[in-house]
This record gives sequence, C-alpha cells and structure tokens, in this order.
Amino acid sequence: MLKADIRRVRAGLAIAENTAPAATIAVHAAGQIPYYSGRRTIDLLGLNDPIIAKGPRSASFYPGHDKWNYEYSIGQLRPDLIADNWIRLGDYIKGQPEYRQLSNGMYVRVDTVLVDVDGLLNGYP
Repeated sequence: MLKADIRRVRAGLAIAENTAPAATIAVHAAGQIPYYSGRRTIDLLGLNDPIIAKGPRSASFYPGHDKWNYEYSIGQLRPDLIADNWIRLGDYIKGQPEYRQLSNGMYVRVDTVLVDVDGLLNGYP
C-alpha cells in the first residue's frame, strides 16, 4: 500500500504545480491527491457527495466503493482533470469525447485552460 500512497502524494503535488487554483479535479481515492493538490475535488465514489451517497448501489459489493454516478460526477459537474482511474471508469469515459486520456493515466477535459498538460506529464509520469 505504501507505493500507492507515495504515487498519490506525487500526483497531488504535480497537480498543484500544473493546474490553476480554480481547477476542479475528480478522484476515486479522496485522500492524498485532494490534500496535496489543494484543488476543489469531486469524489467519484460519493463518500463525500450526498447525491451519490443517497443513490443506488452497484450490483457488486466493495465496501465504500459500491456507489458511483459518472453521469452526474463527470457529465454534469465536468471536472477539468480526472486524476486517477478505477475499474468502472473506462467503460464510461470511452463515450465521452470531451475527455482525453493522458499517457500517465489521467484524463483531461479537452476545453479546459486550467491544466498545463505538458507540465503535468513531466511532473507525474
């Protein structure tokens, strides 16, 4: 687990350095990345979002990870950056032309001016 923690801290620091303070990020792991980035964060698994928390559970059970609503979290809230990936995101994001995947696994909204993509790629490979 330590390697994942270190990776998330590095991601948060890279996001802090390569996004504008007004940028919104979305994460599945709502710990290190939001803390170290200092950016407004959308919790994709809904532990901190009342709309998702009150929504239906998925068919599979992962304690604390069994609710998500990408149509709301990504489609309506439109984060500038999706900072991490999770098993269910790939199916949804394939149909979203307004996001492109970076070589480091993050997704950036194509019309955002709040993310320095080149700096982010150099700061977090």
